[in-house]
Amino acid sequence: MATQQTGQTSYASADGGRCVCSICQAGYVPSQSYTFLWQASPIALESALMSMCRFCFRCRRPACPECWDEVHGVCGACTEEAHLPFRRTPAPLDGTLLPPSHQPQVKRISSVPDPLICVRPGRFQEEISSECSHPEEELSDEDGSLGEEVEDEIEPRPGIGIGGMIERIITAMVVVVLVVLVVLILLAWFSARANGLIFNVLHVDIHGEIAYLLLLIKSLH
Repeated sequence: MATQQTGQTSYASADGGRCVCSICQAGYVPSQSYTFLWQASPIALESALMSMCRFCFRCRRPACPECWDEVHGVCGACTEEAHLPFRRTPAPLDGTLLPPSHQPQVKRISSVPDPLICVRPGRFQEEISSECSHPEEELSDEDGSLGEEVEDEIEPRPGIGIGGMIERIITAMVVVVLVVLVVLILLAWFSARANGLIFNVLHVDIHGEIAYLLLLIKSLH
């Protein structure tokens, strides 16, 4: 709560090295780079927190990083009063063709570490945590078929194995033998010299065997 101190408005309470945001009640303590703030006065702690805050133009209060809504550009309290989802783009109204073209504000990026770190999340962060406490329920359907499909996809396929390798080798050898036989038969049929060489090596008269086979076929007809 904002209080009056020495004629100035205070937007954070500080005591014993701890500082609390007046909007969301988030708790902050000095970071490792600013350990001297543990011995600093409450005004110094409040100033350190103010350096991390963003100014809300709606309520004219500084919002700490835990309660600043970069999507709507206001603090969490103003987002709540306007009935808007905290740090989420609201759904478009019924009947609208296109959603509102609102671009969220860019977060400030600084190479200098913040003087304070959050040790207790604010009430708006607690609400977000409660909404996302069971994300696994959204990933599965009612009968659990989605989980079964995922398990089937990630199940490792069995390897070829020794039996498969032997089968492939035998198949390749049979194909090679058949190709060689076809080539020898064609050479013996169209070349008498090739038929003589084959007869000298394999002792098989391929041309004569083919002629005898054709004679048997004619006799059957």
